[in-house]
Amino acid sequence: MKRIILLILASILWTGIYAKDYYLSSVSGSDTNVGTSTNSPWKTLSKISSVQLSPGDRVLFKANETFKGEFIVNGSGTQGSPIVITSYGTGSKPIITGQVGAAGGGDYMQAILVENNDNIVFDGLEVQNNRTVNRSGVDSKKAFGIHIRNFTSNKSLKNFVLRNMTLRSVYAVQPILHREDFDNLEVSAIRVYNLPNTQDKVRNIQNVLVEDSYFTDIQRLGVHFKHDGANADGVGTDKMNRIQDVVVRNCTFDHLGGSSVLPQQTYNCLIEHNMFDHPGASTDPRMPGRGSAVWNWHSINTVVQYNSCISSRGYLDSHGAHVDNENDYTFIQYNYMIDCEGGFVEILGGSNHSVYRFNVSVNDGWRDGGGVTGSWWNSNHTIWITPDIMNKAPDLCEVNYIYNNTMVLDKNFETCIEIDAKDTHIFNNIFYTTNGGGIGTKHTVIKTNNAPFVVDNNLYFGNIDSRFSGYDNNQVNANPSFTNTGTGADKYQLNSDSPALQKGIKNPGPAIPGAGTGIFAGLTPYPTQDYYGNPVDYASGNISIGAYNGAGNSAGESVSGVSVTPSQVTINVGQTVDLDETVEPANAVNKQVSWTSSNSNVATVSNSGLVTAVGVGSATITVNTLDGNYTATANITVQSESVGSDMILNPGFESGSTSWTFNGSSSVVSNNQRSGSNAGYINGSGGIVQIVNLMANTTYELSAYGKVGQAGQSFYLGLTNESTGNFIENRLFTTTSYQAQSITFTTGNSNLQYRIWSWNDEGGAYYIDDFTLTILSDTTVPEWEPKAYPHGAQVMYNGILYEVVWSSGIKTGSCVPSSCSGWKEVSTNNTSSARNITNQTNSNIQVYPNPSTGTININLNEMEGVREVKIFGLQGELVFKQQVTTDKITINTGNLKGLFVLTVQGLSQFYSERIIIE
Repeated sequence: MKRIILLILASILWTGIYAKDYYLSSVSGSDTNVGTSTNSPWKTLSKISSVQLSPGDRVLFKANETFKGEFIVNGSGTQGSPIVITSYGTGSKPIITGQVGAAGGGDYMQAILVENNDNIVFDGLEVQNNRTVNRSGVDSKKAFGIHIRNFTSNKSLKNFVLRNMTLRSVYAVQPILHREDFDNLEVSAIRVYNLPNTQDKVRNIQNVLVEDSYFTDIQRLGVHFKHDGANADGVGTDKMNRIQDVVVRNCTFDHLGGSSVLPQQTYNCLIEHNMFDHPGASTDPRMPGRGSAVWNWHSINTVVQYNSCISSRGYLDSHGAHVDNENDYTFIQYNYMIDCEGGFVEILGGSNHSVYRFNVSVNDGWRDGGGVTGSWWNSNHTIWITPDIMNKAPDLCEVNYIYNNTMVLDKNFETCIEIDAKDTHIFNNIFYTTNGGGIGTKHTVIKTNNAPFVVDNNLYFGNIDSRFSGYDNNQVNANPSFTNTGTGADKYQLNSDSPALQKGIKNPGPAIPGAGTGIFAGLTPYPTQDYYGNPVDYASGNISIGAYNGAGNSAGESVSGVSVTPSQVTINVGQTVDLDETVEPANAVNKQVSWTSSNSNVATVSNSGLVTAVGVGSATITVNTLDGNYTATANITVQSESVGSDMILNPGFESGSTSWTFNGSSSVVSNNQRSGSNAGYINGSGGIVQIVNLMANTTYELSAYGKVGQAGQSFYLGLTNESTGNFIENRLFTTTSYQAQSITFTTGNSNLQYRIWSWNDEGGAYYIDDFTLTILSDTTVPEWEPKAYPHGAQVMYNGILYEVVWSSGIKTGSCVPSSCSGWKEVSTNNTSSARNITNQTNSNIQVYPNPSTGTININLNEMEGVREVKIFGLQGELVFKQQVTTDKITINTGNLKGLFVLTVQGLSQFYSERIIIE
């Protein structure tokens, strides 16, 4: 035994000592370099592809650079020492793309290929493969970003992690756009594929994790798992004929032409905490424009939970998540689905033990005509269970459970209910329609096939077809009393007076096989909580109808009024101001409001009250309560951009003496200028003056460039309040070459006329040029004083806006900013600058892309309450603030560039992250 232990220890030491790091830079690298240091990186993908990698090796691509070609990962790691493919340096993720064009011999089928190797980690890369030029020997109808395949190996491949990845722009040269050929289109960002087993090669791929990644602009599929052996003549067991133990979590799939995740022949698959935004998109003409966010095929043990699916599109399928052909044990639970064209429940032929429970479905199933020919008039379903199987005889689905879901239709369209199955159970659901909508009223057909068909104890409100509800002998016909507060699924929690509370039947439904073990270690066999996190106890508790199982929220009172602050605002073109509404009384049940602008050419307003100035003029911003239609207004005056960004007229004297007053021996000269053609000049004694009108409670920076004629001379840049005559500050120019000087100051509530001046009375020659006067902040906040401040408090110190951020467990504290010069984070005993601030992470919050250009997307997912998003510059200045009630926000970063700190404050959570805006 001792000998075995020593051998294992020796193996571990050998791996640790001899593992290598390989560095690549497409800009500064060379394939003749040693490649094992940042100072001597390799250049090409072909070079690293030729290297035999060993356990523990790392391949690092230089950040902010693009690598073209095909990266073939040549070697396997071990479970304890995987091969890691990642990045080094600062900046945006390195890009690996298979697109090389005609000059490179045509575009590759995939940007990264892993064939017959395993134990590999990918972390922090961007992968693209927009194929436009075909390559000899490569199928023009195929394209992949990352392709992991078990091709000729006679063993199973194990342990793949793809984390913090960006997958973008993956297209085949020849798109498949004929609807009849849809299933032959397998273009995907990540493909995990196993060839069919043979008698001498029985193997699969196991343990694949895809997490914290962003997918966008993909021709069809985001993540595709496929084993070609899961059919009647497959060789081996159910497990060995399927991709086994796969997880996709915490990812965002944004406008894919097909489905986000397709488990095709998998055994144990967990898909959770993802955002699916517009699957089945048609934003590129090469996209097929069809897809449920998730669907499985020939798979065993699939759990789809805690996802949000927004706006699935397509002429077939295109539900939030559906159960396709011949699956066993599929659980679709705790999901939010809204505006999915095809519908809510879809279970197709040959699938057994299919479960939809504790989901919230809103306005799903509005498609009017579908199918390959567009003539399938009843193609939109609230519930659809069919025996149909493509290219096979029909096979009735057995053991179907649909319970404790909340289904809402508040728009004017009608859906279908079609059930042709065996042993179907539909209970404890809320079916709710308003505004002319109808569930099942377009078409309802029920075929029970001489098997149990249970419709029991559901709540019905509105127009629900009696051909379906008539099966329910214990139906509850009443308004469920939704809270109608918050956004998204939160609106469909129940008030304490709801007739659905504690009226459900205690039937836990089928158990999840393997719950509590393996990739399902965090799952329970039966539901122990509802969609909103409230406990569910089938043994001793009370069960409610619908997806909510809490105690019920207080119904509160009706709205009696609303006010808005500030009510009078003057801002400049390009600036923003955050208006805050106060709805009365404080316990009003429905505090939802809408915002409108009387003149969107002058000022626009977001749904959270953020006003953006877009043109000179005046506009009235109105806030309107949904309950009671109460209104309040704010008057917005917008000044020109030149006043907002640089309020000094003729700042470089290019228009001569215009807008300036010249005292004594001062003038404009056409020599010794810093830029342009002219400069200001003081010959001996004199001054140059301009009067400006500024805004109240605003921090400004005045700056200019000056120089003296001879060493030892000096003159001043200064500032005086013209209204009061009080001197503010001055700066001294002393060098014979142009030198910048600046003055930072903050205006008060009144006396807003200021005198800008340069002056000397001691003789000599003095030159000044390129004045600027810019706004640093426009927030009215108190001056810092030594006292306790809560987390999130804003203060002004030396004319700079700061926010107090306590990252320890204590949420208040005190300190004196005796030497503050930028962002300060006080954390127990440590103060650091923004450049070194540590991200306060939250797995449910995603900020992407980072780095960004133009826009930043933030998925807030399960952060509770109204969230306030802020962005700070390196000097602590607040450059963006917005209250957010939705789970996703897109921020237009405008002209911002550089390193910033983004913070999100929720009801009980705080999140921060460094962001780079390019």
